[in-house]
This record gives sequence, C-alpha cells and structure tokens, in this order.
Amino acid sequence: MSSIQLVSNMSVFLVKETGIGLKFSWRSEAMYSHTRYYLDVPGSADFKLVSEKLEQNAESEKAEEASNPKKRRRLLSLESFTLRFSRYCTTMTVTAFGAPLQRFIASRRNKKLQMNFRAKFHGFSIYCQMSSVHQRSPDLFGSSERNWFFEGTVSIDSSKVFKNDQLYTGRYSLEIMDRDVFEFGNMSDAQPKLKEFLEEATYSDFAIIADRGVRIPCHKVFLGVQSPVLDRMLQMDCKETREGCVKMVASGNGVKAFLKFLYYADLCDAFESPGVATELLELAHVYDVKPLEKALKTLFAKRADEWFDMDGALNLLICAVKKDGMEELKEKALRLIKSRKEELNTSSVFQEFLRGDPKEATELIKLLL
Repeated sequence: MSSIQLVSNMSVFLVKETGIGLKFSWRSEAMYSHTRYYLDVPGSADFKLVSEKLEQNAESEKAEEASNPKKRRRLLSLESFTLRFSRYCTTMTVTAFGAPLQRFIASRRNKKLQMNFRAKFHGFSIYCQMSSVHQRSPDLFGSSERNWFFEGTVSIDSSKVFKNDQLYTGRYSLEIMDRDVFEFGNMSDAQPKLKEFLEEATYSDFAIIADRGVRIPCHKVFLGVQSPVLDRMLQMDCKETREGCVKMVASGNGVKAFLKFLYYADLCDAFESPGVATELLELAHVYDVKPLEKALKTLFAKRADEWFDMDGALNLLICAVKKDGMEELKEKALRLIKSRKEELNTSSVFQEFLRGDPKEATELIKLLL
C-alpha cells in the first residue's frame, strides 16, 4: 500500500447535542417516479464562525483566543438550513441544504467537504457520512440550476426503527470537516472484492482472537504484507502459527476496524468512534503499521474537541503517554480532560483504570493536577 496523505482535516461542529424528533408519514411526490417517506427538519448554525475555524489550525486558534478574549464572546449569527430525511425500506438518505450552506460551500477554495450526522434515539443510534454535492436538484431548491448541498445514505431496518406515524425523539450533532485526501494507488478498483474476502471469510486461513474470546477469521497474506511484526510471527514455528490464531488486546470492533484497514484501507470506524480510533492507534503501534499510525495521529490532532467524550480523551492519554512521537496527542488529551474534570468520577474508563493499575492511575492523576 502506498503512503497516506491526510490534508487539512480540521473539523467543526455546526450543531452539538440538539434535540430532534422524527415522525414519518406517507407522502407522495409527483416529481419522483416512485413514492417515499420523507420529512424536513429545520436547523440553524453560525456559518461565519464555522468558516473561521476551518481556516485556522488549532494552535493558531488558541493563540488568537489568548490574545483576543473578546473573540470568544462574539455573538452568534445564526442562519437557517434544512435537514431532509428520506426513508426507504432498508436505507435512509440524509440531505442538508439551504441558502447558507450553498453560500458556505461555494465560498470555499476546497469544496471537498464532509458532514457527519450523529443522532442518539431511545435504544438505537444513527451515523451518516454526507459528502458535498454539486448538481441540479429542483426538489430541494425549486430551480434547475446546479446547487451545493450535503447528502449521504445509511442502512436501517424500517421494520424496527422509524415506523410509520411513530415519534422518535433524541439528540443529534452535525460535524463539518475538510475531507481527508488518501492516496492508495489503484486500491479502489480491488476494494469490493477485498471487502468480500474479509466479510465472508472467503479462503480464510487464520484468525484473530479479540477480547472476550471473539474469533475473527482473516488471511495471513494481508497480515504479513501490512505488518512487519505479524509477518515475522507468521514465519516462525510458534504457538500462534501452530494453532492458526493470534490474540490481540482489543475489542471485536477494534480488531474488525484494524482488518478493514489492512485489507482495503478503510478508516470509517475510526472517524465514527473515538474509542475505536484509540484501539486502532494502539494496534498500529504494536504491530508497526506505520501508514495507519500516521493517519490516526493526524485524525486525533485535527478532530474538534467536541468529538471526544471523557472516556475517549482518557483512552487517548493512556495510549499516548508513554509512546515516542505522540507528545501532541498527549497534550491535547490532557487539555480536554482538565477542561472537564468534573466528569472524571463518572467515567467508566477512569474507574476501571483505578482498579486495574493503581500505580499508573496515580501517575495519571499527577499529570492532571
């Protein structure tokens, strides 16, 4: 695999933990050749502030705030946009549109933007990655001109969630970011087949044992090609090669995300979850997968502070504190934790760390004082 280049991956939240209610009902639109369920939800954000944050990196932002405290107290200038949720049998399309979004994207030099929609409802959650789109969409804008908007699709089971005439309430966030630029050569042509090999365990000849004994089939060739550490192990006469499996200190989701990267350079799970991203960073370091470690360092450095919960910040600090080359991540994690000290006592990661390794926990607490 060729090297990975991550470019301008600064992220900013348009909306953070705002209430939402979705209630689908049958609605037929003559402009489509088929009927569908959809509804529109109004939203508002300060697009000027978002543009400012995307144009500056974290260090310059902190320096500017320190020299100009009034900047932090600037009154918000909210502008309205619309979220459209179009529900089909097995998928839901999320579209963000409106004049402020159109102007926001059109004014930017780099228009390769991504919007992440996250919503937590009672008993389930939704995550949808939306890309910037420039095309004619009369149903959104009422004209045949080309316009900018964001759109993405997520899989759902409409027999279980978002049923007709039932109100689903929860909270949602919208994050906007410059989309990462990856250079993978011709990997994209082979990706569907490689994905099938992994998901269907086609011709699998090895396995990884994750936490709680979860067994995940895989292929030696991908492990050996991407990881020098695993390559050396697979060439030895050892317990792992004799038993056809290796144990990794990671959750099942973490190992699956690790394999997705080794097979077809997928990082979607890391973008969605700080917990999975931290596990991937640890696995990349242990098994010497340098492209993955480099990508994750950039990901953590550039993500907005709001993306991290307390457990995510603690996991990042625990991962980075004793590793060379991760000083920037250590400092960011410390800053995040110190700004939310009141949440420490309710953190499951912190409580588990106190019970499992009191000495290390004491050192950690000293860092936070």
